[in-house]
Amino acid sequence: MKDSAILVVDDSPVVVEAVSEALIKDGFKVFTAADGIEALDAVKRHSVDLILLDIDMPRMNGYQVCKLLKRDPAFKHIPIVMLTAKSAETDRIWGLKAGSDEYLTKPFNYAKVKEVIRRFVK
Repeated sequence: MKDSAILVVDDSPVVVEAVSEALIKDGFKVFTAADGIEALDAVKRHSVDLILLDIDMPRMNGYQVCKLLKRDPAFKHIPIVMLTAKSAETDRIWGLKAGSDEYLTKPFNYAKVKEVIRRFVK
């Protein structure tokens, strides 16, 4: 798990900073993106072991990013954990249908996020 790389995708600088700092303290390498377009670019430029992905973002939302990555043979193996404020059951269903491996809602407990990461990053 140490030295694993995680891409944090969120349009909120506060969320990106908080999550990134916690992940770095736990020994992860962290890349960030502020929207879906940046996320797709980051996945192509960096080798990542997991993606923490928000849904509501400018230019391209998380559902679209997830679908594109899961359809691409080069990236479909990367676990995607949606970390979003969208807490309705229908949102969770759409997230899973888009291909996410897990769906967590904000406000989040970092211990829960870390537990989910451990399931996917060995």
